Amino acid sequence: MKSNTDINVNLIKNSLQNNDISNPSLIKTDPKTKICDYDFFSVNEVKISSKIQKIPYYSNYYEIISNYQFINIGEMDEIVFESINIKTNESNESNERNKKNKKYLFMEYNNKKETKTLDFNVFLFNLPSPNLLIFHVLDSYSYLLDSLIKINKKGICFFDLCPENIQFMQNYKPLLKNFQFSLLTTNSLNIDYITSIIKKIDNYTHKPLEVHLLFYLVANNETSISYSLIDSICQNYLDHMDILCFFSQNYKNEFKKDCEEFLKKYINRTRNEIIQDILLYYDKWDNFSLSMIYIYIFGHICRSFSLKDTLINKIVILLSKNIHPNPWKRETLINTRKTYDLLFNSHSEWGFVNKIPYEKLDELYKIL
Repeated sequence: MKSNTDINVNLIKNSLQNNDISNPSLIKTDPKTKICDYDFFSVNEVKISSKIQKIPYYSNYYEIISNYQFINIGEMDEIVFESINIKTNESNESNERNKKNKKYLFMEYNNKKETKTLDFNVFLFNLPSPNLLIFHVLDSYSYLLDSLIKINKKGICFFDLCPENIQFMQNYKPLLKNFQFSLLTTNSLNIDYITSIIKKIDNYTHKPLEVHLLFYLVANNETSISYSLIDSICQNYLDHMDILCFFSQNYKNEFKKDCEEFLKKYINRTRNEIIQDILLYYDKWDNFSLSMIYIYIFGHICRSFSLKDTLINKIVILLSKNIHPNPWKRETLINTRKTYDLLFNSHSEWGFVNKIPYEKLDELYKIL
């Protein structure tokens, strides 16, 4: 990674123009260069990218910042200034008034401009047969599991894992992208750090119960929690757990009780005590999010294709352990990898795949 130096403005102009960043339609489709505020989040992404670069063959797993420089927007001519894409965390009015006088980072990402990628839904809907769908979904889950294990070993929790932050190469291998809200877990994970991240994240669909509690504390500036607040958090959390539809009513009832029991332990504890305790569970957060995404996919595959007694159904059961309301009862990424391998390698019956009629694939796509 480059050091803290000013960059030649003409080089930036050329790079922006070569990348067609002035075209709004391309800006929305993962530009390979970006200008953004020099702030907590851009610095966080730079630091995380630097650690990921130490992973062998990292470009096969992640889209990260490969190069960056500080720039002075005021040195750029008006035409280029108006056409570039500036990611800022300020209000629009404040942004327009101050951006020429502020410090910015010009970032380049490791994947080449000509590399074509697919978003998650396009990947799923681009698989023309049931056997290809099942093969590539299994492969993508396994690949992402390895990707998360690699960064966890480097002291990084992705934290914002969702379909929008996963893209697929033309060989259908998934890449993780958008690390600005990821967490450095070695010597950095503290109350101020997590609070800064929580304030900016707006999607909690794939996040565990304890992170929902974090959001309530931070967003509402709560100093403690009450029984009424527990009820509110649990109800909101359960209302967004669409994957519970794959489980029995008894499972749902127990799940709700487990949610309430876990949160009750924070009654009469201070805000800081609660946050400090929640931070102990960071190593389970990525596995929770990955399991949520793939329970949704595998669950609908099982239901649409009637695969109750097959490997796919057993994988749903495996992943369900990683969404338990109590983080101590969830598996780590590494243990999940070991169990998944044993399950996959011990399964020898694949005939069910070839028996799935093509018309059921269309029905599945309508549901997904």
